[in-house]
Amino acid sequence: MANLPDLSKLLVPEQKREKSWFDTRPKQIAIWVSSLPLGDPDSTTKKLFSALSHINRIHMSPSSRIKAMDALYDTFSHCVDSLKSNYVGQSFPLSSRALKYIDRSIAMYSEWAIGYKIAAINLLQHKRFYENKITVSAIYHAIDSLDKILLTHYQIYAPEPALLWSEIHALYYLAEEKGLSRQSVKSEHLKNVSKPSIESKYKESMLLSLSNPYHLGKNEIEIVHALLTEWSHSTRLLNPAEVGSGTANFVTCLNQDKAPVQLSLIKTLENNVCRFIDTSDLIQHLRFLLTQPDEEPYSSSTSSKSREYHLYKLLITAWDSREKRSFSRSPNTGDIDISIGLNSTHYLIEENKNQLEEEEAAEEVEAEEVEEEIEEKEQDHLIDDTRNPLDITHTTFSIEPIDESNNRYWKQGDNPHAQAHQPQMIRAREYSNLPDPSYSYHSWKTLNVGAGGYCLLWDHDKSSNAQIGEVVGIKEVGRNKDNIWRIGVVRWMQYLRHQGLKLGIQILSPNASTISSKLMNGRISNRKEYSCLSLPEMQSIQQPASIITPTLHYKVGDALILNDHGNMMNVQLTRLVENTGNYSRFQYSPVNQKEEIKFEQDLIDQANKWYED
Repeated sequence: MANLPDLSKLLVPEQKREKSWFDTRPKQIAIWVSSLPLGDPDSTTKKLFSALSHINRIHMSPSSRIKAMDALYDTFSHCVDSLKSNYVGQSFPLSSRALKYIDRSIAMYSEWAIGYKIAAINLLQHKRFYENKITVSAIYHAIDSLDKILLTHYQIYAPEPALLWSEIHALYYLAEEKGLSRQSVKSEHLKNVSKPSIESKYKESMLLSLSNPYHLGKNEIEIVHALLTEWSHSTRLLNPAEVGSGTANFVTCLNQDKAPVQLSLIKTLENNVCRFIDTSDLIQHLRFLLTQPDEEPYSSSTSSKSREYHLYKLLITAWDSREKRSFSRSPNTGDIDISIGLNSTHYLIEENKNQLEEEEAAEEVEAEEVEEEIEEKEQDHLIDDTRNPLDITHTTFSIEPIDESNNRYWKQGDNPHAQAHQPQMIRAREYSNLPDPSYSYHSWKTLNVGAGGYCLLWDHDKSSNAQIGEVVGIKEVGRNKDNIWRIGVVRWMQYLRHQGLKLGIQILSPNASTISSKLMNGRISNRKEYSCLSLPEMQSIQQPASIITPTLHYKVGDALILNDHGNMMNVQLTRLVENTGNYSRFQYSPVNQKEEIKFEQDLIDQANKWYED
């Protein structure tokens, strides 16, 4: 039989019986807190960390320790929130300053967890039934603090720290063993938490890990973490005796320092140390949320609603019991050019197109020059050298000045046809609202390549703009490589301090064309044009043509004017493929003139009705 967790799994420092320089009585703590420079978060954090470290290393009764921490709770929350603002949402790789604040934040949560772990250990060793409420509170807050450390690592896409899951599993098991795991937690700091218990907090941590956090956007991770306080109640945590056939999706081993995994991936189980997670009710709830209609189709919340649906779909994929899609991958050590963002990719594809056109034009001019040179040589052979060059033969041709405008030997830069074409290109560039030409691409290292995409590494100190759900342009470099920008999206990230930033990129299309778009007559009077990408139809995988647009601006049902370098097409957006928060991708259908007139009138009628309501 496998060893079950015990108190030795909890990492705490030694507590000494010595005189304390810090008065741990709640009233004295309140006085000390009032003297802290809250306007200087760095100084306050330093002082609070020093106090917590001291308290955790002196002997105190469990009740006194918890009362002291309750008195410090608001100040602690203020400090960790101020630390978070210095690293959440930052570009990767993280700066040395951001890393410093991350280390401080993790150190604060660690000391906070230690305080509750010490109290829980002392209470469990005494085994006094009348102290069960305090014990439940101590274990809950200890798991909650470790959960915050887990969240912090996910927010910076860092691997889970060693021994963290070992402690979380041990705390839960010790509560379960004492029959405390499902008892409600009584705490003034949990007024906004629905039915808090040790089991619910344990499930929150596991569901956060199972949500594929490295596939979520910077803000989405914290949103999911907040939603799980409610959603965890829609899942079941089962012991081996409660598991029936097909009722569990995931499994966790209490005696291992590992996160829960999909049940189908485990070949052998040690039932006495395993706990099983059933997410079927939660999946059903998320599917129900996806069916809820948008009550205000023209409201500003339309785009946020689509991003909400996008998040629900990601979570259904993560928490569903079905097998996840996978592609075989092969290692690759080459470099690859990457542009990040819709505007940057749009500009580079357009620049690449213009460059290819110029090269083709230059080749045509060169071919014409060679052809004319050959013709001149052939004509030289027809000259009669026996005739007197002073003899003049009258012809029907008159001698007139040469018209320089008809000279066919222009240099490329002076070619009147090129000059005539240039204003048209400039007008198209202005019309399509192309971004500033400062956009560029960077070379990333390729770790492996699969049928669906790439795993890349950025090991430079310079910051990148990569983020989950961002559109990217991909161009392979080297000999025998084409000069085409493929279109992809960043699906996952992982940040390793001593290695760099890893990206998982899914290929959306083998190529794309640059277009601009604007709304037809409708709800917006000031119809601005936006740079977009047109993705071709791929019949082999039954993928219709689509366009990638900036997020927030369009929704299903909108009629757009698409400008493909002067070729105009009126379309209606028929389906939102995805909205990642960084871009929206739509399928569309053409609109003929009769439909266009009717569509515009319908839009006017709907808008008038909406404003009247």
